[in-house]
Amino acid sequence: MSVLWSSLRRPVAGILGQAALARSPSTWVDWVRRRRRAADLGKVSIVVVTYNNPEYTRLTLESVLQKTEYANYEIVVVDNGSAASMTVWLLGYAAKHPQVKVILNGRNLGFPAANNIGIRAAADSTYVVLLNNDCIVTPGWLTRLIGYLRDPQIGMVGPVTNFAGNEACVNVDYYRLEEIDRFARIRTLVRRGHSFDIPMLAMFCLAMRRAVVEEIGPLDEQFGAGMFEDDDYALRVRQAGYRIVCAEDVFVHHFGRSSFSKLDDAEFRRIVDENRARFEAKWETTWEPPHPRSGVLVEPWVERVAHYPQPKAVARLPATPAKRARAAAVNGVRAPARLVHQVYQTAVPYEKRLIFWSWRRRNTFQMQQLIRSLEVSAVRAGRAELRAILAQYPDAKGIVIFPPSAPWYTTLFQRPQQMALALAALGYVVLYWVEDMDGDHSTRFHKVAERLHLCNVPPSVLRTCDQPIVVTYAHTYNWAAMLRRPVVVYELIDHLDIFTDFPRRLLERYHHSRGGHRRRSGGRTQALPA
Repeated sequence: MSVLWSSLRRPVAGILGQAALARSPSTWVDWVRRRRRAADLGKVSIVVVTYNNPEYTRLTLESVLQKTEYANYEIVVVDNGSAASMTVWLLGYAAKHPQVKVILNGRNLGFPAANNIGIRAAADSTYVVLLNNDCIVTPGWLTRLIGYLRDPQIGMVGPVTNFAGNEACVNVDYYRLEEIDRFARIRTLVRRGHSFDIPMLAMFCLAMRRAVVEEIGPLDEQFGAGMFEDDDYALRVRQAGYRIVCAEDVFVHHFGRSSFSKLDDAEFRRIVDENRARFEAKWETTWEPPHPRSGVLVEPWVERVAHYPQPKAVARLPATPAKRARAAAVNGVRAPARLVHQVYQTAVPYEKRLIFWSWRRRNTFQMQQLIRSLEVSAVRAGRAELRAILAQYPDAKGIVIFPPSAPWYTTLFQRPQQMALALAALGYVVLYWVEDMDGDHSTRFHKVAERLHLCNVPPSVLRTCDQPIVVTYAHTYNWAAMLRRPVVVYELIDHLDIFTDFPRRLLERYHHSRGGHRRRSGGRTQALPA
């Protein structure tokens, strides 16, 4: 089957586009049908303004070509006087991809003027999309954005993203680029069809009908290099009576400040102040900065990732003849396994592979905990350490245990971490189970706040606690059965689809039988006392 698909990849890609290369035989037929339905909505011109930054530009263009299921589209790249090497690369890239056409300005005309050039060059399109050259789109992005524009009252629509200065910014839980699609897929499942009106859309990514663009007019080029042209255009769109909408079920990754980051702080501040003055003079009003959602971290991607330590490079010794011979023998043994793995990756859809991987990981994890429970000396030491911790709080209201859920060492504190902190402040001893004790494997418990301890111990150690309060979700509900007379607090989640790493049938069984745990383990379910 792998050989058959390999022979079909090139002709299929020629007929369907580059995105077909990433599709397996089990999914590309449905993918073709979706493209045909989307093609009926009209042609889309995606305008991308570039000024150097070849690495970001390549990621942007490749993501559009590989992940856009919408069939009838083109990419209009408007280059604002980049270096010669950049323009040569752009022309070569356009020669290899017929959907891409390049316009060379020869000098930097500014962001609004370059977008206007791209819009004028796309005169035969039904829809216009403005996309920054430091973005990565996700599967289905364009089809869903254009779907919103079928409502004649909507003038502009844009996605949510990881970096924006307004309500379009959302918290994300990925720190590697290959995890973006996973995050977007989950968000689309949970937020499908959800949108909200927003005062302004940043022009890193937005879509409009061509008729609306012609009615409103071009971007105001007095804003020069950029900044405040998006606020200006949003006001003009709203004055014309149209809604501006942010689509909750469309996610586009935005690196942020890829061009402005090359300016020093003084120059950047000068541009902001000058354009703000132009905006306020034009509209005779005082500009009010946008307000991100409460609790959302607004931070450029590079700065966000910089908070996390990168793996150190491992120095490799030069290979000797004996090592090369051993490596060749190992490769020969592994070749059949690699062939089976390739067939498996091609024939089995991603969603089913994800469920199998999660089942294997979950059972491996449980087996590891069982093996740890059989280490008598380690269990005794863990219980002794836990008793010593509990003895420090004789006046505690009770013991609360959080089974494995969200990691503790992250800048994105979610509901489990917030609840753990709040319960510890209320007087409970909180044991928060983590898989990684911040890289410290020499300890079983680690105090992070008063009455709040991280732990990494098998459930047999936690059985030292009598009648603990256990805060569970659908995917951790079975942990309560391993503890001693637990009081179960079940956190109800409206959409079980967010737990994509677990089989839906298993989650539904836990979800609908949460009262049955009381009969099996002798525990009971009740609300937390204040």
